[in-house]
Amino acid sequence: MPLAHPLFLFFQTGAGAEPSIFELFWSSGPIAKLVFLVLGVMSIVTWSIMLAKFFQLRKIATQTREFMEVFRASQRFSEVNAAAARLSAQITHAHPLGVEGAVLIAVATAQALVSKDGEQILCAATQACEQAPFVERCALARVWLEGDVQPAPEEVAHHLGNGIAAAESCAT
Repeated sequence: MPLAHPLFLFFQTGAGAEPSIFELFWSSGPIAKLVFLVLGVMSIVTWSIMLAKFFQLRKIATQTREFMEVFRASQRFSEVNAAAARLSAQITHAHPLGVEGAVLIAVATAQALVSKDGEQILCAATQACEQAPFVERCALARVWLEGDVQPAPEEVAHHLGNGIAAAESCAT
């Protein structure tokens, strides 16, 4: 005597067995199909978000370890500040020049909190720079700060930049 309970019918196979999930889907009405479609799309979106967060947290954990290595090995605050700025900028900036610009701004801001001297601020920012566009613009700004002649605002904008890109805006 076959068991007639719905739970047992679900597991039965062969003739007279319950239809498969695919047969149920194709025989259902348009509203049910729409519900299945929405559930499928939301499931894909949810899994995508979870995977993205997993990889983001893994990257942050790696950056935390890198920062702690610099923090423990360094004797100077400026090195720790530059490392923190570089690692945090890598999360929000995709291009190396964007990361470098963020580091330049962070180091200059930290130095401005300690000293109001423009040459010291620029010197600290220049030491944190590695990319040629920033090094060149900081060197030119240093020449202007140390010199007796003050350049016109148009000349500063032309040589140091005043655009949207990091290399064209951070040195000014």
